[in-house]
Amino acid sequence: MKKSNTIRLLTLAILFFLLNTVRAQKETKHPQARLLSTVPFRTFSGGVIIIKIQLGDIPDSLSFLIDTGSSTVSFDSATSARYQMLPEISDQVLVGIGGVRNAMVVKKQNIHLGNFTVDNVNLNVVDYTILSSVYGEKINGILGNSFLARFIVGIDYDSSKLYFYSKGNFNNPKGGFYFNPLIAGIPMQTT
Repeated sequence: MKKSNTIRLLTLAILFFLLNTVRAQKETKHPQARLLSTVPFRTFSGGVIIIKIQLGDIPDSLSFLIDTGSSTVSFDSATSARYQMLPEISDQVLVGIGGVRNAMVVKKQNIHLGNFTVDNVNLNVVDYTILSSVYGEKINGILGNSFLARFIVGIDYDSSKLYFYSKGNFNNPKGGFYFNPLIAGIPMQTT
């Protein structure tokens, strides 16, 4: 009997601890997400979103695709050469249809999204000649998941604007939808 009571008390103590741990996690206050920048966008065939950004000290606006399926931020090789931003060979290995190779990277660049700047972003250098010909305009790069995962990103198709918010508690706008994807390399929305 004593052993049975000891097991019950131990089980109750564990349950009490677990319930209090879960309650403490739910009660943790996160700061409210705050709007960092609003950036206009254009959509192309298939819903592809393109925004204009400023990169480092380059005076021109550059066209970047928004692509959650891309794991990194990448930069067109011709644009890199035009602005004399010479890439370095990286330890990162890229595996794709073109084979296996080490990534070429332009390191520690600043990306300006309207009035907000993201510092120290590494850009994988890739030839985007094909992308530019598909969309009929120069594509200078892709903002992929490593960049987008830093923010809560709101997409308003009615006004053609992207809203970049800091991470934190977020109240969805009336009539909006909130997706909370599983991020395992690239974001995936579960049903």
